[in-house]
Amino acid sequence: MVSVLLESTTKAFGNTIAVDDVTLNIGAGELFFLLGPSGCGKTTCLRMIAGFYEPTSGRILFGDRRMDGVPPHQRNTGMVFQSYALWPHLSVYENVAYGLDVRRVGPREKKERTERALAVVHMEEHARKSPNQLSGGQQQRVALARALVIEPDVLLLDEPLSNLDARLRVEMRQEIRRIHRESGVTAIYVTHDQVEALSMADRMAVMNRGRVEQLGSPRDVYKRPASAFVAGFIGEANFLRGTVVASEAGQTRILTELGEITGVAAVDLAAGSAAMCSIRPESLSLAPDNPAAPNRIAGTLVSSTYLGAVEELRVDCGPVTLAATIHSPGPGGPRPGDRLTLRAAPEDVIVLADEAGSP
Repeated sequence: MVSVLLESTTKAFGNTIAVDDVTLNIGAGELFFLLGPSGCGKTTCLRMIAGFYEPTSGRILFGDRRMDGVPPHQRNTGMVFQSYALWPHLSVYENVAYGLDVRRVGPREKKERTERALAVVHMEEHARKSPNQLSGGQQQRVALARALVIEPDVLLLDEPLSNLDARLRVEMRQEIRRIHRESGVTAIYVTHDQVEALSMADRMAVMNRGRVEQLGSPRDVYKRPASAFVAGFIGEANFLRGTVVASEAGQTRILTELGEITGVAAVDLAAGSAAMCSIRPESLSLAPDNPAAPNRIAGTLVSSTYLGAVEELRVDCGPVTLAATIHSPGPGGPRPGDRLTLRAAPEDVIVLADEAGSP
């Protein structure tokens, strides 16, 4: 296991800056995610780590070994692509063993390592089949085995589940977590799928326009987004614009279009600053009959979607419509047209700088 460091790394293609002064320190044995929309720079980072691109500036290290300038085949990385990239004329066994053939590994060791890699991905029974006899999920397992059999220092995964259907994606998410846990390899995984990142990552970097917007655990990034971009990209969020009234005792009061809202500031904001409140739908609940409770918001129910344990509500609050996910109240639940009062606990309201300016 080795750590991976990108230090002040920039990659330019002509006048286009794809990666802009990115620093990432990925721990040995981590399952680390690079997450963001198309064009944010995540795949470019992965390709620089693999050696397919050289950074315009900055350094890349595996442990204490500097890797920028080292050819891809000398970096000992295993790559799993979006397309499975299996040789159709070779059997599953031969596909997995291919990297060992290139490295001139002896017959006995090749057999042991290939069989072990197939066992890790639960594909030993399919060793003699050709790739076109396998399902998409099975082909992805073979691609994983092929990357692992060379015993890489770093495993790189470039949106490996994007070609699978929803059921297989869920299954393969669990399998990749298991395989990573058993192998202990340092793994860097690129995706634009928030659910993949939240359910699998040890840590993640959310990227936007070539820069890292936030770095942290899935729980920290979801519960405490550092910017409106992160809050909106990771899951669903309601946004309320306003102006900072005061900050005291660890809480910040914002005067919004729906009245005064109290929350926790992600950054220091002075009184009078333009701000934005981020409230997750599941952080809103039907308010008890307590007029003194903070963050009470009145509105009219527009629609309700029953999902068994929860209901998704859309509530017209005048200037804005809020999304709320509440525990299903039973047969006597609210109906469209009903007047409701929603409430969010101050600790569940994240106050962010409003980069667009005053509301």
